Amino acid sequence: VATVSDGKISAVSEGTAVITATSRNNSNVTGTCIVTVSTDEFIYVGNIYYLPIEGEPTHLKVTNMGLEKDASYKVDADRNEYSATVSIPDIIPYKGTNYTVTQIGKYAFYRMKDLQMVVVPNTVEIINEHAFERSDKMVRVTFATGSKLHTIHESAFKKCSMLNYVTLP
Repeated sequence: VATVSDGKISAVSEGTAVITATSRNNSNVTGTCIVTVSTDEFIYVGNIYYLPIEGEPTHLKVTNMGLEKDASYKVDADRNEYSATVSIPDIIPYKGTNYTVTQIGKYAFYRMKDLQMVVVPNTVEIINEHAFERSDKMVRVTFATGSKLHTIHESAFKKCSMLNYVTLP
């Protein structure tokens, strides 16, 4: 996926890898990062990553920068990219085009340890497999009035042990 030389990370092929760096001065000091190499054009707006949906050029899905494409890769630690409440927008203006958010992708919010509430816009039609799996503190999911949601795939909310309030369309 990537190589590291003199502190510089270079892409080699598509995929996701975990890179651990160790201090030259103190081998007890380390840091870890997740590197995703993709030929897809991710759109990053409001602290959320999106990908265009194949065959639907003006539709987007919420994604996670890597887990969806490489299902064999699993995050072994909780993630905290999102805290408290996430409101997914219905429209994303990007490079002169208004994109409609119609899906929440596989593993999009997987193991988001601080995520407590998600507001899903009425444009979302599909929530894919494992989308919110193991988001342990999530207590509420609210779908906007007039929701077009028609599919929630298997394990979308697996091990969301505190989830006790879902407003279905």
